[in-house]
Amino acid sequence: MSQSFATFIAALRTKNLTMRAEGGALVGDVVADIFADLPEAMHSVDAEGRVIAANARAAQLYGYSIDELIGLSIYDLYVDREETQRGFKRLLALGRMEVFTKIKTKSGTLLSIRMKSFALFDREGNFVETISMLHDVTEQRELKLQLLQASRFSEMGRFSAGIVHDIRSPLTVLKGFTDCVLESEHCRRDAQVMSAAVAVRRAVEKVERYTTRLLQVRVSGADEALQEVNLAAVVGESLEMLDAKIRECDVTVDCDVPADWVLQGRKQQLEQVFSNIISNACDAMAGLSGRRLTIRSTQADGQIAVSLADSGTGVEEELRTKIFASFFTTKSDRHGTGIGLTIASEIVTAHQGHIGVSANEPRGTVFTVTLPLVQEAG
Repeated sequence: MSQSFATFIAALRTKNLTMRAEGGALVGDVVADIFADLPEAMHSVDAEGRVIAANARAAQLYGYSIDELIGLSIYDLYVDREETQRGFKRLLALGRMEVFTKIKTKSGTLLSIRMKSFALFDREGNFVETISMLHDVTEQRELKLQLLQASRFSEMGRFSAGIVHDIRSPLTVLKGFTDCVLESEHCRRDAQVMSAAVAVRRAVEKVERYTTRLLQVRVSGADEALQEVNLAAVVGESLEMLDAKIRECDVTVDCDVPADWVLQGRKQQLEQVFSNIISNACDAMAGLSGRRLTIRSTQADGQIAVSLADSGTGVEEELRTKIFASFFTTKSDRHGTGIGLTIASEIVTAHQGHIGVSANEPRGTVFTVTLPLVQEAG
């Protein structure tokens, strides 16, 4: 506990207030006065989740004036509404807790925050408000994330290189035999044989392109310049690349993405994100009736959210926090490697975005990819 926060607690005690044995506190109407003298960013929130007291440092952190900040809801200030609701309930039950979370400033910037909070009660034990101390740890978290990404993608890079090598060896043989067929005078007389050979050659070239893409996915991307990327083109090319699988799985695709929304990013990496999610959606719907993939996009506060909702088997709630981990898969050994969603998550994070998963009603899964917007139509 910092010296200034200890001073804050001492000031509460001078007002004839006492601390709970388990960490909760009792408080009167003196919080705002004490906040004003503290160098840490601090605010107080009532039972409805509204900010009722804040100091100048907190206002500066959020980008509002103190008057603007008072009355705002934490469910609008914090990025993840469901996580915030769960955290608020847990704080009331435990009396105190420390968490890492993300807040959204007035300008739309996302900040990583380490927050220590206390629940405060009156002498009858009724909840009055929270007191929270906030530290901006965005730079530290981003540096840690970059180091983690470098480590994990070095691991996956070696894994991918091995896969590509194993795939390309038989491809080379198949390509050579196909060329022999195409160049054979005897085979050229048989239209059916030539048609089959051309189809095989195209399939081989497509697999070669896929393996090349697998090798080129690098989230660190220090040598790859960010460029303006059209969102509709990225999603469209991802769907086109998986057209054969979509048709084979008999999936109906309903896609509505504005033509003029532009991102700042790496086109090939973003295509990999949507390709992985779309491919997984097709697998999840295999064998089911009413196979539909619905792709929608919305825009608010400088962010684009693209939702991809399937009508598949769904992902159990307890597994949703695990599916982005390296080599974790819900598919059989024959069908899943467990790296596709890890790659997607790391790419989105490197683009200053977020990827989440939730249930689709009445059946299936929704993946939501949130990314910074450069411009919108008009």
